[in-house]
Amino acid sequence: MECFCPKCSASLRTEKEISESGDFETCLECKTKIWIQKESFMLRAYKKEGDIFCVSCSNILGISSICKRCGELFPDYYIVQLTKKKIRKNRNASRSISFRPRKVRRSKQQPKEEIIVSEKIQKHDAYNSSNSKKILLQIVGGFFIISIFFSGWFLYQQHKTRKIYMENFIMALYGMKAGVDMGLNACEQEKKEVIYTISKKDSLTSKKIRLEIDPYLDKLQSPPSEFMESLNHLNKLNSDYNGIYLYSLESSGTLLNYCDGAKKLENAFNKTAGQLKTTMPEDFAEAFAAASLKYKKLKFMVN
Repeated sequence: MECFCPKCSASLRTEKEISESGDFETCLECKTKIWIQKESFMLRAYKKEGDIFCVSCSNILGISSICKRCGELFPDYYIVQLTKKKIRKNRNASRSISFRPRKVRRSKQQPKEEIIVSEKIQKHDAYNSSNSKKILLQIVGGFFIISIFFSGWFLYQQHKTRKIYMENFIMALYGMKAGVDMGLNACEQEKKEVIYTISKKDSLTSKKIRLEIDPYLDKLQSPPSEFMESLNHLNKLNSDYNGIYLYSLESSGTLLNYCDGAKKLENAFNKTAGQLKTTMPEDFAEAFAAASLKYKKLKFMVN
């Protein structure tokens, strides 16, 4: 405890425990013997010769019933004075209302070996309890890290699947548009009265485009839910494209008649493409815009 000499006001510190029976301590500055004694709060009503100090924090209490430093209510205290305090019987000492936890006194009849074994058991139980909490925290933390990892992995796979689906969708539509434009190549001729015949080169190119479209369509038949409506429009576009493809291979008659029929089929294709543009997801439209920089035939889906 720490206090002040009542004679010279020098600081006095002692490491030994001060009991209710009290003891003399010598001031290192003025060499005066000072009486220090512990008392219960119940004895505060009696007159004191010197200052009193809080048992918990050594703060001077004065007349306050609460320690202003540590906040203890009705604290026990140390008496610090020059003369030994007269012994008073305190009938209410056992009824102290101090809120500090009391020390549990062991029965004198309890064997020493029993006390040692009991203390070891308590320490062992405390260690096991602390160790169990650490293990539990490690398990919970492990599950948390694993859940974050798998959530990130799932989102990455979902994003990757979506990106691949959009790429296949775009390439399928690019092939269809190329096929439609191939079917209308003959209509660029000025002499519309001639008999229509598809050239061998155009025929081979049209068939090659048809073969390249089919693998992309096969990969699109199990779409994410948000692409289902877009897939329905793409299947309709494929049907419109097939009409122009077969018409270009099998048509007969004048070039003028062929072009009239091909234009009607192209209009149907463009109408369905317009419906696709208004229903596809926003990131799908962004992907078409990016792809149109490389594949010029896709600009009809952006403008």
